[in-house]
Amino acid sequence: MATKEAIVILLDVGASMTRRQDSIEWAIKAMTLLIQQKILFKPKDDVSLILFGTKETKNQLEDKGYTNICVVRDLEQPDIELLRYLQQFTPDPSEQSDYIDALVVSLDLILQKRLPAKSQKRVFLVTDAASHVETDNLDKLIEKFVQLGVKLNVIGVGFSDQDEPTSLSEIKQEISDDSDNSSPEKVTCERNQKIIRYIAESVHGAVVPVTQAIEMMSYFRSKSVSQRPT
Repeated sequence: MATKEAIVILLDVGASMTRRQDSIEWAIKAMTLLIQQKILFKPKDDVSLILFGTKETKNQLEDKGYTNICVVRDLEQPDIELLRYLQQFTPDPSEQSDYIDALVVSLDLILQKRLPAKSQKRVFLVTDAASHVETDNLDKLIEKFVQLGVKLNVIGVGFSDQDEPTSLSEIKQEISDDSDNSSPEKVTCERNQKIIRYIAESVHGAVVPVTQAIEMMSYFRSKSVSQRPT
């Protein structure tokens, strides 16, 4: 029997992501392909959709200050309605788009679901990483990922190809070295991309540019369809 998988999609719909039409379109296309794959080939898997960077707040941790995060779909089997929601989605963004808070909400959602021990668990984070975040509890977040056995796949919108730092102290040092020669927005994006790479590396995850993710999923989907018996 195939192992069941639970995935949580964290889709950044904040101001920076929606300011450029192609950014949000790429992000939605990538997640549409992912959900289509699940519906076609793994319909028993569970999929959750969480938007962050919304004006609305609707999640199980909102009373603890996790705002601008909206759980659209709890962990359940994917269906056409979920695809239709993405295709008809109209952003109503806020300026704040905190991927660290969104990751915390996703882990809590997985924890509360009480999945079978052998279930595979993954979080897909789709973001341009353009909003400032606090990293005070970053190590605790990473520990929780490892404790729950959750993998992290990051689909980066506008991410640059840079070497990955090996520690948070290196990230902070690189930011300090670069800050005098860069605009605040550029510094924020570069800082966040390094932090995200650090998190992904710490939990044996991966960071993939959105265009590459779309290309990969389109290829595997067409290949899988062509191999299905007629």
